[in-house]
Amino acid sequence: MKIVMSVFAALAVVMSTGAAQAQEKVKFAYLRTQVMMPFLYAEQKGYFGQEGLAIEFVPVQGGPAVAAAIASGSAHIGYAAPTPIVMARQEGQPYRFFIGLEWERSPDYLWGPLHASERSGVRSFRELAGKTLLVGPAGGLCELAFRDWLAKSGVAWDKVKVLYIPFPQHQAALELGNADAACTPEPFYTAIANSKVKPALLGMGYLAEEKRKYVIDGLFATEAWIKANPKVIDALKRATVRAIKDLNADPQLVRKTLLEDFKLPASLVARLRTGFDPNLAISAADLEPIIEAMRRNGMLRQNLTAADMVHTGK
Repeated sequence: MKIVMSVFAALAVVMSTGAAQAQEKVKFAYLRTQVMMPFLYAEQKGYFGQEGLAIEFVPVQGGPAVAAAIASGSAHIGYAAPTPIVMARQEGQPYRFFIGLEWERSPDYLWGPLHASERSGVRSFRELAGKTLLVGPAGGLCELAFRDWLAKSGVAWDKVKVLYIPFPQHQAALELGNADAACTPEPFYTAIANSKVKPALLGMGYLAEEKRKYVIDGLFATEAWIKANPKVIDALKRATVRAIKDLNADPQLVRKTLLEDFKLPASLVARLRTGFDPNLAISAADLEPIIEAMRRNGMLRQNLTAADMVHTGK
């Protein structure tokens, strides 16, 4: 009997070792924003594991840092806005987006708030000349947003002072008067809107009154990794869509996650949007408005096209 039990125990070890080896390891560089919630939830619920994926989340401070993580080999895939990844591509990094997450279209679907503190006295983009702006990471989507709105309002970029400060620090900088205006994504903007900053909303949308639909963040990787891992990408999509369906079906679950995992106060959580787009598709057309805006605002030197930046699955 002891021999039989030993054989079964040995078989169990072999089987468990084989199952562990079957898990495809994927290092995922990200910054902690509300859009990342479905991925973190999918990991918590075991959805990635059920698809044969072992996801290792690598937290960083912004889109450029995500790009650097992939360039160094410390991550395989990354979450970021398009602008820093397009800029990395023009510097020779072979990046492409393979999943689209959020998008905007004026005037009906907008995420990006550009705002000024009450103490600044600023109530329009034209009044920002000579003022100090907070834009998050250099080369990020918020930098493009301010460049685009200021250009539309006739204010040259060199007429403002720019501070590249992480989004969680925007509220303190505005309260102290170290800056006059900011571009701040959620959930940080809602916190500012309910603080003593008392912000005046100057505009909504990362591109100034752009009527076409355009993607504002997604997942990317190198061309070589994408080509070598189509099954991993499909599994990642299935697990993520499953998590999105869970979250969309239960707004209270989203709020609970924001409270417990993101450590946000209840008063703030109650004001945040809770829905996520389950489509995950991305096309060159979705990125074209961003490429055009980068080019007209001096953030893109080379003749890159949107098609250069998107993996279509072909």
